[in-house]
Amino acid sequence: MTRLRRAEGFSLADVVVATAIGAVMTAVSVPVASRMVESTQMATTTRVVERELQTARLKAVSKNRPMRVRFNCPGPGQVRIIEVTGVTATDSASNRCDESVFPYPGPADSNPATPAHDGPITRLPLLATVSGPDLQFSTRGTAMTLSGGTAKAIAGSTSLTLTRKTDTATVTINGLGRITIK
Repeated sequence: MTRLRRAEGFSLADVVVATAIGAVMTAVSVPVASRMVESTQMATTTRVVERELQTARLKAVSKNRPMRVRFNCPGPGQVRIIEVTGVTATDSASNRCDESVFPYPGPADSNPATPAHDGPITRLPLLATVSGPDLQFSTRGTAMTLSGGTAKAIAGSTSLTLTRKTDTATVTINGLGRITIK
């Protein structure tokens, strides 16, 4: 009597089924993982903007100088904290976000038109953009919006909208300088 040898391993049908299951799992998980990465990147961008606002507020109080936060300055996806010098020509200069003209750190001289506390240009992750008014923080930490170079008190609150691709986030600032992320 002849005995048949038993073959060890997977059959072609086993391999095809396992490959099909793997392909379906990959097709489902890639978009979910991609969306999670985008959501994390947007949260990071929102935190960067919130930190810039908090830094400007703290600097205004600690340096006893009003500080402004300018968005999309000098270009989209960029933010800069600038010192209010009280000299109109300096404070409203169209090139105020140019670090070659107004460097960081600023020079320590006695000229009141020379800002000493401007911050560096911060580039938002993945070039997100910010829609909303530029802001100014007083030496007491209160917040104002800027309109035509003039600071106006915030009645209630104002919002900044961050946009990256199809994602949006909101940062809200009230007149007392409280900053919240929504």
